[in-house]
Amino acid sequence: MAELGLDWERVRVIFLTHAHGDHSGGARYLRAATGAKVYAGQGPTEEQPLGWGFREEHPPSFRSKRSARVQSYCPPSPTFAQRGPVRHVTIQLSDPASPEARQLIAQLDEYLSGLYPVESNHLLSVEALQQPDVTFLLAQVEGQAAGCGAFVNRDGEYAEVKRMFVVPEFRGLKVGRRILDELEALARNAGLALARLEAGVAQPEALRLYEKAGYWRCGRFGDYPDDPLSVFMEKRLK
Repeated sequence: MAELGLDWERVRVIFLTHAHGDHSGGARYLRAATGAKVYAGQGPTEEQPLGWGFREEHPPSFRSKRSARVQSYCPPSPTFAQRGPVRHVTIQLSDPASPEARQLIAQLDEYLSGLYPVESNHLLSVEALQQPDVTFLLAQVEGQAAGCGAFVNRDGEYAEVKRMFVVPEFRGLKVGRRILDELEALARNAGLALARLEAGVAQPEALRLYEKAGYWRCGRFGDYPDDPLSVFMEKRLK
């Protein structure tokens, strides 16, 4: 590096693994490869004012490696505060006939109609969601309608989860999981010991959400037809 005319007090050696950037792994690699005193830090600190990266205390005898590169400056990783403010999420009981709820339900209908034929979509209408055996939740992020979900009390035997939906721009905030958790809590309080749902094979993200929440695949239930596009799942609540 000396022949390149680089100032070792400013130079960053950033280790790039094949799978991911591992700063401590990078430091170990460079120590083994060059015998140099290289350390990783979280910065910015007094010793490492530029933040994350590696700094060589003394110029090493460095051989070019495909897994490493040299930069004169590497900006520090953003802190948690720099990544954006925490979004305020609220979930509450709501009327499915409200304008916000109707808009969410219409978006969900349009989304599902693009995935499955009509006979494979088992949708509850707004009127059906207003029945006394249905609990409907609306999620908001900073006051904006972000998602919804419901469950139907099936004669005290189980809660059937329906109308789960999160607006695309609010995905990644765990809104869907929070809606599901609240539905389960309300079903549990209603004395229901089992939750069931029907989803579709073309919704891998939804299926992962349910699996992570503790649902497992089960046989067909209720009045659902035998449909290869359907996935049936259930979870013990008590």
